[in-house]
Amino acid sequence: MTRRRTSSAAVRLTAIVAAVMLAVLAPAGVDATPPCGVPALSVTIDVSSRSCQTVRVDYRVEWQGMTPDAAGGPVTVELLATPGDYFLTSASLDAGHKADKAKGKVRDELIRESGFFDHQTYPGLAYQIVVRAGAMEARSTEVAIPECVPMAPTEGPAAGGTVVTVTGGGTFGGDPFTMATLITVGETSDVTPIGVGADGSWLQFVTPAGPSGTCVAVFTQSPGLPFPLPPFCYGA
Repeated sequence: MTRRRTSSAAVRLTAIVAAVMLAVLAPAGVDATPPCGVPALSVTIDVSSRSCQTVRVDYRVEWQGMTPDAAGGPVTVELLATPGDYFLTSASLDAGHKADKAKGKVRDELIRESGFFDHQTYPGLAYQIVVRAGAMEARSTEVAIPECVPMAPTEGPAAGGTVVTVTGGGTFGGDPFTMATLITVGETSDVTPIGVGADGSWLQFVTPAGPSGTCVAVFTQSPGLPFPLPPFCYGA
């Protein structure tokens, strides 16, 4: 009986030693807990516009488990009109210099001129920022393209006398408005401004008399705007 107990104890001891040896010799990380931070990338945006002329898109990129400047490729930022992914503009994100690596955040902005064109070319669509860092991609939420009307008001009495403001002079490198700019309103082609902004971005004119109950075309000359103005409608 004593021999049997001794043999059994030896077997148990051998098993314990073998288990310890296996644990010591096992490759490191076999039973390791997965890292808490799974690589992730995200971006948020805020859209604002000034007088419907300049659109500013502020964006903030956040990440975890990676640094954008070491993501295996350049970090690119694209502004799209969605849905449809109509490309508008792009930039490179200098994450290496601007990033707060401790917090995993970096802020920057895209300036787009001008809201007139986006509103008229992509009506009803939205802005979206897409950030690509190596093989990773993040898309912001969609923010509606700001509504803008480059002429106001767009209606007045048939007797004329309505003061109308037109904005958009100098956009996309075009010529700014001056007091020599001519405005055509329906059949009248020699309407001159009564006032012009210091930067030439806007002008004001007074409507001539027009046919009651009709809407007439309005456009500027020297410079001529590279987008259409809404018609002016005459009431009673």
